[in-house]
Amino acid sequence: MNDCLAAIDAGTGGVRCVVFDVKGNVVSQDYREMLTMYTPDGHAEQDPVQLVEAALNTVRGAIVKGNVDVARIAGITITGTQTTFAAVDRQGHFLTNIILWQDMRGIGMFPWIRQRLAEHGMTEEELYRRTLRPLNALLAGAKLLWLRKHEPALYGKIHKLVNPQAILQRALGAEEVTIDPTDGGWWLSHDGATLELDPELVEVFGLNTDFFPRFCAPGEPIGRVTPDVAEKTGLKAGTPIWQGAVDQCCAVLGAGNYGSSETGTMCMGTAGVIMTYSDVPVLDPLGRYPVIRFPGGGYVSEIGVRVAASAFRWVRDMLYPSEDLNRNDIYQRMDMEAAGVPIGSNGVCFLPLMAGSAYPKADESIRGGWIGTSLGTKRPALVRAALEGICYEMRQVLEESGQKFASIRLLGGAARSGLWNQMQADVYGCPVETIASQEASALGAAMIAACGAGLYPSLKDAVCGMTHIKHRYEPNLENAEPYRESYEAWASCVEDLGKRAFSALARLRNGGI
Repeated sequence: MNDCLAAIDAGTGGVRCVVFDVKGNVVSQDYREMLTMYTPDGHAEQDPVQLVEAALNTVRGAIVKGNVDVARIAGITITGTQTTFAAVDRQGHFLTNIILWQDMRGIGMFPWIRQRLAEHGMTEEELYRRTLRPLNALLAGAKLLWLRKHEPALYGKIHKLVNPQAILQRALGAEEVTIDPTDGGWWLSHDGATLELDPELVEVFGLNTDFFPRFCAPGEPIGRVTPDVAEKTGLKAGTPIWQGAVDQCCAVLGAGNYGSSETGTMCMGTAGVIMTYSDVPVLDPLGRYPVIRFPGGGYVSEIGVRVAASAFRWVRDMLYPSEDLNRNDIYQRMDMEAAGVPIGSNGVCFLPLMAGSAYPKADESIRGGWIGTSLGTKRPALVRAALEGICYEMRQVLEESGQKFASIRLLGGAARSGLWNQMQADVYGCPVETIASQEASALGAAMIAACGAGLYPSLKDAVCGMTHIKHRYEPNLENAEPYRESYEAWASCVEDLGKRAFSALARLRNGGI
């Protein structure tokens, strides 16, 4: 009986394979970390060969750990980060490492991009309306333009651009290089709503459109597991491979949010992202957040901050002895310490802006840290200030973008903390819910596979049948005023430091005064 689904989630920090049953329960899973290579000039890359090896090993690991009967696996689907790519030649050999969404090299092309727009009578605002993508460091098209300028010989050898999903799909046995529509609008060449090539943008930027893979809808069959891969992974040869979708869209599905604009999805992982569904594209009045296609139809507004739970990991590493970092209960210990500190953290603020600000104002000069400490400040206050500061940045995003929800589904590592979950409900003034599965992106990919395999008649039915709410946190009204006062103090710190201090510190970091 084919009643299980396998999903590979190729995230920034590592690769995970999860086997689910048809009800969305985890049967088994395995994980392998990925090494990211960062350079002082802002490049962020990963080795595509390591990605493939890690993925195949996680599949084998999940099968072995759970003693999974592979004959039960109805298919496999892959999800991965968006606006992330590598270049391959006609023989399929990699010409570049995987250039990650975090990579900043595209910023160097912004003056040229703005010049080309002006020469063709276009504005940056019109570019946003056409592509549904703001001109920011995430744009894969800007990074491709950088390759064309700085590595023309390599650019001339490019046959196709492949995202992490396509790399792993081909490694498993997919018949061609494909890309799903949820990752299709980052190339400065497409209409963001229809994903048709925009002839004017193609003329403006001159990118070779032959590089772009064929669009393939999530849930479409794209191949079968080869005998060689079956031997390496333990999968059954001939297991169907279904086209997946990008991780944030899969996370929305995994959170049980399909076709509802009243329920927000907030992921507190490496970055912090708020995702809102709409039937038609809803553009940001500030022109700063992307709107991407959603599996099954519709669109998702994706509003993000660059650092969220990763800032809390930094706090952990800074404040706790190295021998404590390997303890399984380190985060529970941090929660217990923070719980003993009153709202407002005894006047200490934490700015989780270690990688600059992305929304509501894009500012590369901003950096984070604690403000308001004294000789009497103890570690618990620093920990609680970090939890509050991350919540305050997300509240600022909600308010500035005008997002209002009846409830919010919380995802990511932060959702494991009951203290933090209740804090978020209190700070946002909105009920928050957690789901039973902690691997929402993989679960969403498995839902796509379940639909492709015919285990559910539609993606909406798969979402309803495979999502389970774990807990609901209602706002504590008694905490509303103390959190409002603390939030306003936090916002004042960001605003006042932004007038002079952040830019002055940035000059020092860059070697000048």
